[in-house]
This record gives sequence, C-alpha cells and structure tokens, in this order.
Amino acid sequence: MSFKVHKNSSSIDSDSDDGRLASLDALRFALSTAPFFRRIHNIERLDSDSVRDLWTPPDKCAINVNNVCFAYNKQLVLDNVNLQVPKGRIYALLGSTSSGKTTLLKCLIGRLRPQSGHIRVFGTNVCNSRVPGIGVGYMPQGIALHNELTINETLEYYGNLYCVPMALINQRINFLLSLFNLPDEKKLIRNLTDNHRWRISLAVSLIHSPPLLLLDEPTVNVDPLIRLSIWDHLNCLCREEGLTVFITTHYMEEADGAYKIGLMRDGRILAEDKPNALFLRFNTNTFDKLYLKLCQIDNDFKQLQPNFVIEDFESTTLPIADWPLCERRLTAMNSQLINFNFLRFFASIKKNVYVIRGNLFLMLFFFMFPSLQIILFCLSIGNQMRDLPIATYNSDKFDHLSRQFLRFIDNEFIRQYEYSSIDSAINSVVRGHVWTAIEIPDNFSQMIETKYIHFNSSTNLTIQDFSTTHIKLYTDLSNALIGQLLIHSLIKSVRDFLSTISDKYIAKYSSPIVIDQIIYGSENPTFKEFLAPGYVVAIVFVSPMLLTAYLLIKDQMNGLLERCLSTGTSGFEVLLSHFITQLKLLVIQELLVLSVTFVIYKVPMRGPVMPLLVLVYLQGVVGISFGLLISAICPNAISAILLTSGTVIPGVFLSGITWPIEAMPRPLAMLSKALPLTLPIESMRCIISRGTNVFSLKVLIGFIISCGYSLLITLFAIFIFKWRTSS
Repeated sequence: MSFKVHKNSSSIDSDSDDGRLASLDALRFALSTAPFFRRIHNIERLDSDSVRDLWTPPDKCAINVNNVCFAYNKQLVLDNVNLQVPKGRIYALLGSTSSGKTTLLKCLIGRLRPQSGHIRVFGTNVCNSRVPGIGVGYMPQGIALHNELTINETLEYYGNLYCVPMALINQRINFLLSLFNLPDEKKLIRNLTDNHRWRISLAVSLIHSPPLLLLDEPTVNVDPLIRLSIWDHLNCLCREEGLTVFITTHYMEEADGAYKIGLMRDGRILAEDKPNALFLRFNTNTFDKLYLKLCQIDNDFKQLQPNFVIEDFESTTLPIADWPLCERRLTAMNSQLINFNFLRFFASIKKNVYVIRGNLFLMLFFFMFPSLQIILFCLSIGNQMRDLPIATYNSDKFDHLSRQFLRFIDNEFIRQYEYSSIDSAINSVVRGHVWTAIEIPDNFSQMIETKYIHFNSSTNLTIQDFSTTHIKLYTDLSNALIGQLLIHSLIKSVRDFLSTISDKYIAKYSSPIVIDQIIYGSENPTFKEFLAPGYVVAIVFVSPMLLTAYLLIKDQMNGLLERCLSTGTSGFEVLLSHFITQLKLLVIQELLVLSVTFVIYKVPMRGPVMPLLVLVYLQGVVGISFGLLISAICPNAISAILLTSGTVIPGVFLSGITWPIEAMPRPLAMLSKALPLTLPIESMRCIISRGTNVFSLKVLIGFIISCGYSLLITLFAIFIFKWRTSS
C-alpha cells in the first residue's frame, strides 16, 4: 500500500492552508491505519489510563509542561518548569548555556524521566507513553549525521528506524530533496557544505512526517546567513505542513521569528508569552534588554512568576481521521520488556556496514592490520638467531684437536673472531662487540688424547691436571635469552666433538641422558611454535574489540546514538546490530590471519583444522563482547583508552602468551587460568603442537571458557547499556 500527496490537486486548493493540512493529515492517517503499523501497535497491551490518554479528543496545545523538576546527582537542573506550546506554531525557548534547555528537551522526547511534574505531548503523558518514535522528529545539537553515508542512505536509514514502509520512504526522500533543494542524493555527507548538512539533518527529522519537531540549538556556530535560512525553512514548514516546532537557542535576536517564547535561567522559566506581549509587560524593545531585565528581577526577588497564557481550547472535537498521527499512535511496543523491531535492526546492520565501507582507515585496520601484525610476528619473533659474534683465543700447543673442536661450532648461529690474546678477547666482550670470549688452554689436545688414547695411564693424573683442559667462557649474560642459547649451543658442540673423536679411540664418550622417543613436537622445536597460538588469539581478540568500541563511542560523542534512540530504537537493538556486523566481518579477518600464519609462513600444524577455526572465532566473539562492554561503560574515547589499557594489557601479560604460566606464583597462576584468553590459548597449543582432537578435556575447556565469557560479557554490556540509555 502506498500513498501520494499531490501539491496540486483538484479537490484541495494548493494555496489554502486548510487544504495542505488536510492533505498531510490524510497521509498520517494512512500511515497509522496501514497493516504494518497496526501490527506493531497493539491497544490491548496498554493499561486503561494510557488508553484514556490516547483517545481523549485533541486540543490546541501540542506540549503542556506542569511543575517539572529534574536533578543530576542532587543538583537541580529543572526547577518547577511550566510551559505551553501551541499547535502549528514555533515556540522558542531562550536561555544561556547550561540553563537546562537541552535537559528539558530530552524530557519532552522521553529520553529523561522527570523526578516530579507532568509532561503531555498532544494530550498523552510522555512519561507513560514513551514519545520517542514516529510521533516526534528530533534534531540534536550539532549535525549528528554519519559522514560515511550518502544523502539517500542517510534518509533511508532513518526512515527505516521510524518504521516507514519502503515505498513511502522513497516518496518522502524525493519530496524532501526537492523541498530543501539538496544536491545529488549519491553524494557523501562528508563532502557537503555545512548548509547542506544542516538541511539534511532537518530532513532526517521530517522523513516520517511527524506533527512535532524538536530542535536543540540548531543555529549554534552557524553562519548568520544560514541561520536566517533556517528560520525561513521552519516558518515554511509550520505554514505548509502544519508542524509544531519547539526550538531552543541562546541567540536572543532569533526569537523574533517565533510565535511564542519562553525565557529560561537556572532551570526556571522566567517568563512565557508572545514577544510583543512581553515587550509591553516589561517595557523593553529588544530581547537582550528583556532577558537582562528578567535576570535582574530574578536576582532581586527570586520569586518571579511567568505570565502563562492559557490557550482558549475549543470544545468541539475533530473526527478521528483528521487527528494528527501522534495523537492516535499506540506505543505498546515501547512498553514491552525488550523493545525490538526487525526493520530497525536490519537497518542498523546495513548502516554499520556502510560506515565501515566508507572509512578506508577502518577497513585497513580491521582486515589488513591484523594480518600485518602476524606477518611482523612471523618475521621477527621465534626465528633462529644468526651470526652471533664470539671471540676465540686458542693457546693450544698441539692445536689439531682444538681446531677440530672449533669447526664443530654452529657457524650459522655463531660467527667466530680470532684474537691474539685472552685480554683483547675479554675486552671485546666488555666493549659489547661480542657476546662471549672462549679461551682454549695450551694443553687441550694433549690432555684429550691422554684421556681417550692412554686412558689406562690417565689414572696417574690428578683432577687438577684434567681441570687444566677446561675450555673457559667469559660471557655477557645481560641478554638472558642470547646468553643461554649461546651456552647451550657451545655445550652441544663439545658433546658432538667428543662423540666424534671417541669413535677413533678405545674409550667411548656417551651422554648419561638419551631421548628415546619424542611424544609431541619435533627434535628441534622453535620458540615461534610456542608463541604463535597466543599471538593469533590476542590479535583476533583485540582487533574486533577496538573496532566495536570505537564505532559505538564515536556515535555517542557525535550525538548519533542519542538521535538513534530518539527514533524509538532500543539500546538492545543498537548493541545487537553492532554484534552481528562484527561477527560477519570477523570471518574474513580470521581467515586472513590464519592463512598468513599456517599457509604462508608454515607454522607447524599437527591437529584438525576445524576445531582451530572455531576456537579462534570464539575468541574473536569474546573480543566483540568486551568492545560492547567498553562502549557501554565509557562515555568518551579517553575513558575507553584508560579502561582498555588497564584491563587488556595486564590480561595479555597474564595469559601465558610470551612465557609459561607455570613460572608465575601459584595465586597469580590461578588468576591467570580464570582469564578469558589463558585456557583457550593452551587449547590451541594442544591442537597445533600435539594434534589433540576436540574431545580432549584440555581442548574442550577452551571452547567452554570462550562461549561462557562471550555470553556473560554480552549480557552485562546489554544491562549496563540499557541502564545508561533508558530514561
């Protein structure tokens, strides 16, 4: 079912205000009676008081505020506010910064709940009926548009949030493009001028043809010429579409374009009336002088009472078909425990994809940066060290065996530099030119031959005689890893040397320890094989966490989240849409990371592939859940950075990524095992290095921990987000 509103109609005079309003009311009536809207608005779920509010005949007062009070942390922001906004007119609320204008506006749209008092919008108690949704158009302070979307995508997105049928969305987009003289609908928002972006922001508020428009300081930091065009647009909308406009501003001269004004200070309405009536009452001729005089009176007496003009309501009522849409809409859906709508949900997912697609940095960060990190890891960490310099001083008189020993040193791992004296060799270690100095004694070859050739006569030699054959090392252990590897390599060289020469003699050399069978791993294990599971899990965990938190916090800081929630969208829908979007993108990211690790750089993989894929994916899901939690807790980027650095970095250190948790103190090791990364990393090591299947307890525990943490963190994030965003 689709409906068209023709500006030139034979039955309705296009130059008649009554004709235009009747045409718009017909459109709203069609929207409210269409099957789609009948399904989502169910009168049987409303209590009797709400039903009575909804079916009370309409009056001429669009907004009625009675004795409203609101406080932040016991600081009173709204103090017994009373005001009335007539239908089809512009009402301007004037006041300085931090006077309570924005807070009152959020109370009007149901985003904040007053501690006392009553607010009625078109005769409906806003505290009970939850106005956010199709009955109001809200334009927050600032532009509050997604720069990555085109004009058409922006209007379509908000049309879906307002649950407008697609056929009607296209008609409204064409109408608004023409009304506001907007450029090509395929242009990105970020490529437009401030004037055009403001017009699009206003068009977003009008996409669903609401009877009430709430604008929060739309002209702040706007060029004076643009400000003048804004007021021209607003008067045109009131005249041609019958809108009621409630606008807040601190520019006093702007009030001249309003039908009625209210002057606000420190959360109280100082006066409210038509501009000329206020000039007459307080004997002034400009708004600046009027506001200054009211502030002086307020300081002197603190009992200034605004002169409220009660509109003369007509006793006759309109037929139901002529009531504005907001007066007939039933809001049972918002009163449910979980406010969820599939049209809004899929529109949010589509918007998230558009935002990532339109931001090259985000795409590179999410897809290429994790793969680049793995490439850098494979190139720089866990590889075999090469060409470590050592100094050698050989004082052996019969040097045939000592030179043979030096040839057994691994020349790929160690590079030898000969020195003429032991002092110069040691001095090179002191200066940092080499890592170790080797001194071979002068009787090395002679004593080795004596020990292995004349081993029977060697019994006459003392222990002191044999000690003179010891090869001495003067080593730098400031780098523990290099020092230990050097010593291990040199000991292996000695063992191989003795094993070789003993074959030529009667005495045989054999090591007291022999590896009979390698159960898991390889004969020459690499440190990369130990580190790879931890680094893969950490990267797949952190990347989606940062992207999820960034997108949501950016929306909060730019006013986009508040605008989204004012459409009636629930916090649950917002979080779930981001969760689903990241799940789809995570598949591509994981495949890229694992392909680089196991296909390109050939990290050993001895177990089944599918359990590995699922386990790594689940760790990415935990990262997405933690990103949702960060965005639910943190209102800005600074607090998010502090929370992330205070939780993720210690968590990575304690997860056994770079060093076994067996080296930790027992209490710390127990804490480490309770973290979301530790046991899944151990499960991944079992799959990669041991070839263990998923039915092993050591592998299965990683799946259980990942699923449990993702579910627990997601529910916690939803609870906190719902608490923060609810009224």
